[in-house]
Amino acid sequence: MNRGEASVSVMLAIFYLEMKDYEKAIRECLEAEKIKPHEPSIQRLLKLAYQRKWSPDASR
Repeated sequence: MNRGEASVSVMLAIFYLEMKDYEKAIRECLEAEKIKPHEPSIQRLLKLAYQRKWSPDASR
């Protein structure tokens, strides 16, 4: 995998978050994290996906 694939996973994660498909968003974040493990934007996106998964009211 390369850095471009991490960008695709991040874009997909954002799309899935907007569609409220939190499981898929988390999966894409974890894929991106494998490629760029210390990228703060990926960590923030992953945190947001978990927050919305466990607390649907947080997505408002």
